[in-house]
Amino acid sequence: MGKQARTRAWTAAACGLALLAAASGAGADVTVERFIRTGGFAGLAASESTAVEKLSGLKKREVHTTRLTGGGLGGLLGKIAGDMGSDSITNVAKDTVWSLDHKKKSYTEESISAAFRELQKGDQAQTADQGQTSKEESDVRVVKNEISVKETGEKKTISGFPCTLYVVTWLLETENVKTKERSRSVMTTDLWNTPETRETKALAREEGEFSAAYLRKIGVDASAAQSRELGLGVVAGLFGGDQKARDKGMAELREQMAKIKGFNIATAVRWEANAGDGAEAARPRETKPQEAEPAASTGGLAGMFGLAKKLMGGAEEAKPAEPAQPAAAGSTALFDSYTEIRRIDLSSIGAKEFEVPSGYQLAR
Repeated sequence: MGKQARTRAWTAAACGLALLAAASGAGADVTVERFIRTGGFAGLAASESTAVEKLSGLKKREVHTTRLTGGGLGGLLGKIAGDMGSDSITNVAKDTVWSLDHKKKSYTEESISAAFRELQKGDQAQTADQGQTSKEESDVRVVKNEISVKETGEKKTISGFPCTLYVVTWLLETENVKTKERSRSVMTTDLWNTPETRETKALAREEGEFSAAYLRKIGVDASAAQSRELGLGVVAGLFGGDQKARDKGMAELREQMAKIKGFNIATAVRWEANAGDGAEAARPRETKPQEAEPAASTGGLAGMFGLAKKLMGGAEEAKPAEPAQPAAAGSTALFDSYTEIRRIDLSSIGAKEFEVPSGYQLAR
Protein backbone atom coordinates (compact mmCIF):
# COMPACT_ATOMS: atom_id res chain seq x y z
CA MET A 1 0.00 0.00 0.00
CA GLY A 2 1.45 3.38 -1.01
CA LYS A 3 2.26 6.05 1.57
CA GLN A 4 -0.57 8.33 0.38
CA ALA A 5 -3.03 5.45 0.50
CA ARG A 6 -1.98 4.56 4.04
CA THR A 7 -2.29 8.19 5.11
CA ARG A 8 -5.82 8.42 3.67
CA ALA A 9 -6.78 5.14 5.30
CA TRP A 10 -5.53 6.10 8.74
CA THR A 11 -7.04 9.58 8.52
CA ALA A 12 -10.41 8.00 7.73
CA ALA A 13 -9.83 5.59 10.59
CA ALA A 14 -9.17 8.40 13.05
CA CYS A 15 -12.40 10.10 11.96
CA GLY A 16 -14.21 6.81 12.38
CA LEU A 17 -12.98 6.37 15.93
CA ALA A 18 -14.04 9.92 16.73
CA LEU A 19 -17.56 9.12 15.52
CA LEU A 20 -17.68 6.14 17.85
CA ALA A 21 -17.20 8.37 20.88
CA ALA A 22 -19.81 10.93 19.83
CA ALA A 23 -23.20 11.37 21.47
CA SER A 24 -26.28 13.22 20.27
CA GLY A 25 -29.66 14.65 21.14
CA ALA A 26 -31.11 18.14 21.70
CA GLY A 27 -30.70 20.66 24.49
CA ALA A 28 -30.23 24.31 25.48
CA ASP A 29 -27.49 26.93 24.97
CA VAL A 30 -24.00 25.70 25.71
CA THR A 31 -20.46 27.05 25.43
CA VAL A 32 -17.45 24.72 25.38
CA GLU A 33 -13.77 25.65 25.34
CA ARG A 34 -11.18 23.19 24.07
CA PHE A 35 -7.39 23.17 23.94
CA ILE A 36 -5.89 21.38 20.94
CA ARG A 37 -2.25 20.53 20.35
CA THR A 38 -0.95 18.65 17.34
CA GLY A 39 2.54 17.59 16.40
CA GLY A 40 1.56 17.77 12.75
CA PHE A 41 2.35 15.00 10.27
CA ALA A 42 5.86 13.67 10.83
CA GLY A 43 6.62 16.83 12.80
CA LEU A 44 5.47 19.29 10.13
CA ALA A 45 2.95 22.06 10.88
CA ALA A 46 2.85 21.48 14.64
CA SER A 47 0.41 23.85 16.30
CA GLU A 48 -1.53 24.79 19.41
CA SER A 49 -4.98 26.30 19.45
CA THR A 50 -7.86 27.22 21.69
CA ALA A 51 -11.38 26.78 20.35
CA VAL A 52 -14.47 28.32 21.90
CA GLU A 53 -17.69 26.91 20.49
CA LYS A 54 -21.11 28.38 21.25
CA LEU A 55 -24.22 26.42 20.34
CA SER A 56 -27.85 27.44 20.36
CA GLY A 57 -30.25 25.23 18.44
CA LEU A 58 -29.11 25.10 14.82
CA LYS A 59 -26.64 27.96 15.20
CA LYS A 60 -22.95 27.72 16.09
CA ARG A 61 -20.22 30.30 16.67
CA GLU A 62 -16.61 29.07 16.61
CA VAL A 63 -13.66 31.23 17.66
CA HIS A 64 -10.19 29.74 17.20
CA THR A 65 -6.83 31.15 18.24
CA THR A 66 -4.05 29.18 16.57
CA ARG A 67 -0.27 29.43 16.40
CA LEU A 68 2.46 27.31 14.87
CA THR A 69 4.84 25.75 17.38
CA GLY A 70 8.03 23.74 17.46
CA GLY A 71 11.61 24.61 16.70
CA GLY A 72 13.43 25.37 13.48
CA LEU A 73 11.35 26.47 10.52
CA GLY A 74 8.07 25.79 12.30
CA GLY A 75 8.96 28.10 15.17
CA LEU A 76 10.15 30.81 12.78
CA LEU A 77 6.98 30.60 10.72
CA GLY A 78 4.97 30.73 13.92
CA LYS A 79 6.61 34.01 14.93
CA ILE A 80 6.03 35.48 11.48
CA ALA A 81 2.43 34.30 11.14
CA GLY A 82 1.36 35.10 14.69
CA ASP A 83 -2.21 34.18 15.53
CA MET A 84 -3.78 32.29 12.64
CA GLY A 85 -7.14 32.05 14.33
CA SER A 86 -10.61 32.35 12.87
CA ASP A 87 -14.14 33.38 13.79
CA SER A 88 -17.11 31.82 12.02
CA ILE A 89 -20.87 31.60 12.41
CA THR A 90 -22.87 28.67 11.05
CA ASN A 91 -26.63 28.86 10.69
CA VAL A 92 -27.93 25.51 9.45
CA ALA A 93 -31.52 26.74 9.05
CA LYS A 94 -30.25 29.45 6.68
CA ASP A 95 -27.78 27.07 4.97
CA THR A 96 -25.06 29.66 5.59
CA VAL A 97 -21.59 30.02 7.06
CA TRP A 98 -20.18 33.50 7.71
CA SER A 99 -16.42 33.90 8.21
CA LEU A 100 -15.47 37.12 9.98
CA ASP A 101 -12.35 39.24 9.39
CA HIS A 102 -12.15 41.55 12.39
CA LYS A 103 -9.10 43.46 11.11
CA LYS A 104 -10.85 44.44 7.87
CA LYS A 105 -14.32 44.53 9.46
CA SER A 106 -15.59 42.33 6.66
CA TYR A 107 -17.02 38.85 6.18
CA THR A 108 -17.49 36.14 3.58
CA GLU A 109 -20.66 34.13 3.05
CA GLU A 110 -20.87 30.51 1.91
CA SER A 111 -23.68 28.02 1.39
CA ILE A 112 -23.24 24.79 3.38
CA SER A 113 -24.89 22.59 0.76
CA ALA A 114 -23.20 24.30 -2.21
CA ALA A 115 -19.77 23.95 -0.62
CA PHE A 116 -20.42 20.25 -0.03
CA ARG A 117 -21.38 19.73 -3.67
CA GLU A 118 -18.09 21.31 -4.75
CA LEU A 119 -16.24 19.04 -2.34
CA GLN A 120 -18.00 16.02 -3.84
CA LYS A 121 -16.86 17.03 -7.33
CA GLY A 122 -13.28 17.21 -6.11
CA ASP A 123 -13.56 13.79 -4.46
CA GLN A 124 -14.98 12.25 -7.63
CA ALA A 125 -12.12 13.66 -9.69
CA GLN A 126 -9.60 12.36 -7.16
CA THR A 127 -11.22 8.92 -7.20
CA ALA A 128 -10.89 8.80 -10.99
CA ASP A 129 -7.20 9.67 -10.75
CA GLN A 130 -6.65 7.05 -8.10
CA GLY A 131 -8.03 4.38 -10.41
CA GLN A 132 -4.59 4.27 -12.02
CA THR A 133 -3.04 3.10 -8.73
CA SER A 134 -5.63 0.43 -7.90
CA LYS A 135 -3.31 -2.33 -9.10
CA GLU A 136 -0.62 -1.28 -6.64
CA GLU A 137 -3.05 -1.40 -3.74
CA SER A 138 -4.47 -4.77 -4.81
CA ASP A 139 -1.03 -6.30 -4.23
CA VAL A 140 -1.37 -5.65 -0.49
CA ARG A 141 -3.10 -7.97 1.95
CA VAL A 142 -3.99 -7.41 5.59
CA VAL A 143 -1.95 -9.72 7.82
CA LYS A 144 -3.19 -8.53 11.19
CA ASN A 145 -5.86 -6.02 12.20
CA GLU A 146 -6.55 -5.79 15.93
CA ILE A 147 -8.35 -3.21 18.03
CA SER A 148 -8.40 -3.51 21.80
CA VAL A 149 -9.80 -1.35 24.59
CA LYS A 150 -8.42 -1.41 28.11
CA GLU A 151 -9.75 0.38 31.18
CA THR A 152 -6.52 1.01 33.03
CA GLY A 153 -8.02 2.15 36.33
CA GLU A 154 -5.73 5.18 36.24
CA LYS A 155 -7.45 8.29 37.61
CA LYS A 156 -6.76 11.98 37.04
CA THR A 157 -8.60 15.27 37.48
CA ILE A 158 -8.69 17.26 34.25
CA SER A 159 -10.35 20.69 34.16
CA GLY A 160 -12.17 19.81 37.35
CA PHE A 161 -13.58 16.54 35.99
CA PRO A 162 -12.63 13.26 37.70
CA CYS A 163 -11.46 11.08 34.81
CA THR A 164 -10.61 7.43 34.20
CA LEU A 165 -8.18 6.38 31.48
CA TYR A 166 -9.20 4.04 28.64
CA VAL A 167 -6.59 3.02 26.10
CA VAL A 168 -7.62 2.09 22.55
CA THR A 169 -4.84 0.33 20.64
CA TRP A 170 -5.14 -0.35 16.94
CA LEU A 171 -2.53 -2.58 15.33
CA LEU A 172 -2.51 -2.98 11.54
CA GLU A 173 0.01 -5.11 9.65
CA THR A 174 0.01 -5.48 5.86
CA GLU A 175 2.13 -7.39 3.38
CA ASN A 176 2.91 -6.83 -0.29
CA VAL A 177 2.22 -10.26 -1.78
CA LYS A 178 4.84 -9.74 -4.50
CA THR A 179 7.74 -8.23 -2.59
CA LYS A 180 6.83 -9.78 0.80
CA GLU A 181 7.55 -6.38 2.35
CA ARG A 182 5.58 -5.82 5.54
CA SER A 183 4.27 -2.58 6.97
CA ARG A 184 3.17 -2.15 10.56
CA SER A 185 1.18 0.73 12.05
CA VAL A 186 0.03 1.31 15.61
CA MET A 187 -2.48 3.98 16.58
CA THR A 188 -2.84 4.48 20.33
CA THR A 189 -5.66 6.62 21.71
CA ASP A 190 -5.80 7.60 25.37
CA LEU A 191 -9.36 8.53 26.37
CA TRP A 192 -9.81 10.33 29.69
CA ASN A 193 -13.54 9.97 30.42
CA THR A 194 -15.67 11.32 33.25
CA PRO A 195 -19.07 10.14 34.57
CA GLU A 196 -21.89 12.05 32.92
CA THR A 197 -23.01 15.32 34.52
CA ARG A 198 -25.66 17.91 33.73
CA GLU A 199 -23.05 19.89 31.78
CA THR A 200 -21.68 16.98 29.74
CA LYS A 201 -25.17 15.73 28.89
CA ALA A 202 -26.18 19.19 27.68
CA LEU A 203 -23.04 19.47 25.54
CA ALA A 204 -23.56 16.02 24.01
CA ARG A 205 -27.22 16.77 23.27
CA GLU A 206 -26.56 20.15 21.69
CA GLU A 207 -23.61 19.05 19.56
CA GLY A 208 -25.52 15.98 18.45
CA GLU A 209 -28.59 17.95 17.39
CA PHE A 210 -26.48 20.46 15.48
CA SER A 211 -24.43 17.74 13.76
CA ALA A 212 -27.53 15.79 12.72
CA ALA A 213 -29.09 18.93 11.21
CA TYR A 214 -25.85 19.79 9.42
CA LEU A 215 -25.68 16.28 7.92
CA ARG A 216 -29.28 16.56 6.74
CA LYS A 217 -28.40 19.84 5.03
CA ILE A 218 -25.79 18.04 2.92
CA GLY A 219 -28.12 15.13 2.21
CA VAL A 220 -27.22 12.65 4.96
CA ASP A 221 -30.11 11.72 7.25
CA ALA A 222 -28.59 9.73 10.11
CA SER A 223 -29.80 9.10 13.65
CA ALA A 224 -27.43 8.87 16.60
CA ALA A 225 -27.36 5.08 16.27
CA GLN A 226 -26.75 5.32 12.52
CA SER A 227 -23.93 7.82 13.08
CA ARG A 228 -22.32 5.40 15.48
CA GLU A 229 -22.64 2.58 12.93
CA LEU A 230 -21.11 4.90 10.33
CA GLY A 231 -18.10 5.34 12.57
CA LEU A 232 -17.84 1.60 13.08
CA GLY A 233 -18.17 1.04 9.37
CA VAL A 234 -15.33 3.44 8.54
CA VAL A 235 -13.05 1.53 10.90
CA ALA A 236 -14.24 -1.95 9.94
CA GLY A 237 -13.85 -1.12 6.25
CA LEU A 238 -10.09 -1.38 6.72
CA PHE A 239 -10.30 -4.95 8.01
CA GLY A 240 -10.18 -6.30 4.47
CA GLY A 241 -11.26 -9.80 3.47
CA ASP A 242 -14.69 -10.96 2.42
CA GLN A 243 -18.03 -9.89 3.89
CA LYS A 244 -17.89 -12.62 6.53
CA ALA A 245 -14.52 -11.35 7.74
CA ARG A 246 -15.75 -7.74 7.83
CA ASP A 247 -18.88 -8.73 9.77
CA LYS A 248 -16.71 -10.57 12.27
CA GLY A 249 -14.51 -7.49 12.59
CA MET A 250 -17.56 -5.28 13.16
CA ALA A 251 -18.83 -7.56 15.92
CA GLU A 252 -15.45 -7.57 17.65
CA LEU A 253 -15.19 -3.81 17.30
CA ARG A 254 -18.63 -3.25 18.85
CA GLU A 255 -17.65 -5.49 21.76
CA GLN A 256 -14.44 -3.57 22.39
CA MET A 257 -15.97 -0.08 22.08
CA ALA A 258 -18.77 -1.05 24.49
CA LYS A 259 -16.16 -1.12 27.25
CA ILE A 260 -15.77 2.66 27.09
CA LYS A 261 -17.98 4.45 29.63
CA GLY A 262 -18.61 8.09 30.43
CA PHE A 263 -18.03 11.37 28.60
CA ASN A 264 -14.71 12.16 26.96
CA ILE A 265 -12.82 15.12 28.45
CA ALA A 266 -9.33 14.62 26.99
CA THR A 267 -8.00 12.57 24.09
CA ALA A 268 -4.38 11.83 23.20
CA VAL A 269 -3.66 10.16 19.87
CA ARG A 270 -0.38 8.79 18.60
CA TRP A 271 0.18 7.05 15.26
CA GLU A 272 3.42 5.19 14.61
CA ALA A 273 4.31 3.22 11.50
CA ASN A 274 6.86 0.79 10.08
CA ALA A 275 8.03 -0.59 13.40
CA GLY A 276 9.28 -3.73 11.63
CA ASP A 277 8.52 -7.42 11.92
CA GLY A 278 8.25 -8.79 15.39
CA ALA A 279 8.35 -5.40 17.09
CA GLU A 280 6.42 -5.13 20.30
CA ALA A 281 3.19 -3.14 20.20
CA ALA A 282 4.39 -0.88 22.96
CA ARG A 283 1.84 1.49 24.36
CA PRO A 284 3.15 4.99 23.58
CA ARG A 285 1.84 7.50 26.07
CA GLU A 286 1.36 10.59 23.94
CA THR A 287 0.68 13.05 26.72
CA LYS A 288 0.24 13.27 30.45
CA PRO A 289 -2.29 15.92 31.45
CA GLN A 290 -1.22 17.53 34.69
CA GLU A 291 -3.28 17.73 37.83
CA ALA A 292 -5.41 20.82 37.67
CA GLU A 293 -4.72 24.01 39.57
CA PRO A 294 -7.38 26.45 40.77
CA ALA A 295 -8.26 29.16 38.28
CA ALA A 296 -9.97 32.49 38.83
CA SER A 297 -13.70 32.44 38.08
CA THR A 298 -15.44 34.74 35.63
CA GLY A 299 -18.97 36.04 35.61
CA GLY A 300 -21.33 34.75 32.92
CA LEU A 301 -19.79 35.17 29.47
CA ALA A 302 -17.60 38.08 30.51
CA GLY A 303 -14.57 36.17 29.32
CA MET A 304 -15.03 33.63 26.52
CA PHE A 305 -11.82 31.99 27.70
CA GLY A 306 -12.67 32.30 31.38
CA LEU A 307 -14.05 29.58 33.63
CA ALA A 308 -17.75 29.10 34.39
CA LYS A 309 -16.87 28.11 37.93
CA LYS A 310 -20.36 28.45 39.33
CA LEU A 311 -21.92 26.08 36.80
CA MET A 312 -18.96 23.73 36.88
CA GLY A 313 -19.04 23.49 40.66
CA GLY A 314 -15.56 24.89 41.14
CA ALA A 315 -14.05 23.38 38.00
CA GLU A 316 -10.34 23.83 37.53
CA GLU A 317 -8.23 24.55 34.48
CA ALA A 318 -5.54 22.04 33.60
CA LYS A 319 -1.99 22.90 32.63
CA PRO A 320 -0.98 22.44 29.00
CA ALA A 321 -0.08 18.92 28.00
CA GLU A 322 3.51 17.73 28.11
CA PRO A 323 5.35 17.18 24.81
CA ALA A 324 4.84 13.80 23.18
CA GLN A 325 7.33 11.06 23.97
CA PRO A 326 9.69 9.80 21.24
CA ALA A 327 8.55 7.01 18.96
CA ALA A 328 9.41 3.43 19.85
CA ALA A 329 12.68 2.06 18.48
CA GLY A 330 12.42 1.16 14.80
CA SER A 331 9.24 3.14 14.23
CA THR A 332 8.37 6.56 12.88
CA ALA A 333 5.95 8.87 14.69
CA LEU A 334 3.67 10.06 11.91
CA PHE A 335 1.10 11.96 13.92
CA ASP A 336 0.24 12.92 17.47
CA SER A 337 -2.41 15.16 18.96
CA TYR A 338 -3.98 16.12 22.26
CA THR A 339 -7.44 17.62 22.81
CA GLU A 340 -8.87 18.70 26.16
CA ILE A 341 -12.13 20.30 27.25
CA ARG A 342 -11.29 23.25 29.49
CA ARG A 343 -14.80 24.36 30.43
CA ILE A 344 -18.50 23.86 29.75
CA ASP A 345 -20.88 26.78 30.36
CA LEU A 346 -24.67 26.49 30.23
CA SER A 347 -25.35 30.22 30.46
CA SER A 348 -27.82 31.72 28.00
CA ILE A 349 -26.19 33.05 24.81
CA GLY A 350 -27.36 36.33 23.29
CA ALA A 351 -28.77 36.28 19.75
CA LYS A 352 -26.14 38.79 18.53
CA GLU A 353 -23.44 36.14 19.02
CA PHE A 354 -24.82 34.43 15.91
CA GLU A 355 -25.09 37.54 13.73
CA VAL A 356 -22.53 39.37 11.59
CA PRO A 357 -21.41 42.45 13.61
CA SER A 358 -22.96 45.74 12.62
CA GLY A 359 -20.84 47.72 10.17
CA TYR A 360 -19.06 44.69 8.66
CA GLN A 361 -19.06 44.61 4.86
CA LEU A 362 -19.45 41.58 2.62
CA ALA A 363 -16.07 40.90 1.00
CA ARG A 364 -16.13 40.79 -2.81
